[in-house]
Amino acid sequence: MIEKIENNVIFGLINTEANKELLEKIPHRHFLDLSVIYCIVDSGAPEDSTGKIISNSMLETAGVSEQHLFLQAEQNTRRIFPPMAAPMSDVLSGLSKGQMDVSDVPHTGMWVLTNTKCFLGASAVLYSDLLYDLAEQAGGSLYVLPSSIHEVIAVPAIHFHPDELRSIVAQVNMSSVKPDERLSGDIYYYDNTLKVLELASKNHKVLGNTERGTYGN
Repeated sequence: MIEKIENNVIFGLINTEANKELLEKIPHRHFLDLSVIYCIVDSGAPEDSTGKIISNSMLETAGVSEQHLFLQAEQNTRRIFPPMAAPMSDVLSGLSKGQMDVSDVPHTGMWVLTNTKCFLGASAVLYSDLLYDLAEQAGGSLYVLPSSIHEVIAVPAIHFHPDELRSIVAQVNMSSVKPDERLSGDIYYYDNTLKVLELASKNHKVLGNTERGTYGN
């Protein structure tokens, strides 16, 4: 059991408030208004495969801690489902294939952050180096829109107002995203100077530690 978990566990992100009952039964850690959860996947499975969520009982049987699980998932997710940033234009036209270096992304565009299998790809925001490199190419801070549990959208902050983006997220959640795949109704702000992801308040002031994008203990 422990070997299977260590070799095949990945992490994903789900909304904390909408999944209270589930979170009581599974190992997790909080990240902004989201929670990091863990799944066992078959790395050789087809792209439309799904993972099995690790439960508290499975973790107890394996005799490992949530901290150990997180560290394994952090390595495995990057290895099994490498994070990627693709221009929105390429995604819409079906041209995005495989991992893409963010140096190839036009700095004025919109980007989809996910992984190479588009499964639980919103967890790409947990890799701070990916957000930092993307912000460098954008020439400044980013707004990150929670498209679904499988992907998020990043845009240069200088071009958008947060209220406008919240409205877009609300509309897309209601019209295009399955209820069990909705990630959040809020948006996020990546500060390229502080190198941190936070909930986007109207004035960008951090109101408390729970709004900081730190997922460690």
